Amino acid sequence: MHLNNKWKVIFFTLFLSVFLASCNNIKIGYNYGHWFLRHSVYKYTNLNSSQVRLLEQQFQSFLDYNKKYDIPNYIALLRHIKRLSSHKEATEQALEEITLDAQTLTYAAFESFIDHAVPVIQTLSPKQIQEIRESISDKFDERIEEYEDKTLEERQDKRFNQLLDRFATYMGDLNEEQQKLLRDRVNLMHFVTVEQEKERKQFSLEWLDKLEKAQKDKQELTSLLKSRLFSVAITEYNRRWIHFYLALQKTATQKQIDGFQKKLQNIIDPLQDLHQEAIKKI
Repeated sequence: MHLNNKWKVIFFTLFLSVFLASCNNIKIGYNYGHWFLRHSVYKYTNLNSSQVRLLEQQFQSFLDYNKKYDIPNYIALLRHIKRLSSHKEATEQALEEITLDAQTLTYAAFESFIDHAVPVIQTLSPKQIQEIRESISDKFDERIEEYEDKTLEERQDKRFNQLLDRFATYMGDLNEEQQKLLRDRVNLMHFVTVEQEKERKQFSLEWLDKLEKAQKDKQELTSLLKSRLFSVAITEYNRRWIHFYLALQKTATQKQIDGFQKKLQNIIDPLQDLHQEAIKKI
């Protein structure tokens, strides 16, 4: 099961966004990640000067390890995706393997991040945890209000346009046939209902109570955080996306394939630079 979304925002936003960014943004993300992470935390509570120093030290340690030992695995996966995209012969099995590899790498990164985040979490005061609790509650209330105000069709349209922009970033504008494929995929998505969001809010606040109780016990706190990590497995959700990608690939033009491969290379190159820089420091 997934980590609570709000804790993901606090701890993992930067790491995930790095791999959806441009060449320059990847290097900025790694080299100035502590600033972005601190900014994310400040959306929930303020840290004192010693907490800020500890946060930056722990996050830098996480990034240093990541650059030395994890980035080569990211590069290998991206190169594999690039090779697979060079022709229109990708199979469901191949995409399942890529999905599992990506999940495994993400899971390992999250585990490492949790290990580095625990010392910071242990310094949070009851007042800071209460501020986090109130911020999480407020953000859930905002989403609940949005869901109450919007119809399912409006929410589907919003998701469709977001995904349309995302695909355009990587392969250029989608043609009518491709947009229909995307629209059909969005229509099959599950959208959280108001009642489900209220349940998620309650679960998140109760989970935060457990975190506060476990806060002083490093082993218990680490175990609690890691218990919310997702399982590495192919789900029905994954299969639906895989079927969509297979259909999209069959309709892709050479221009779109070339654009996608160029985008991947623009991610691979700065990752290689970051890894080489880290190796030189050993």
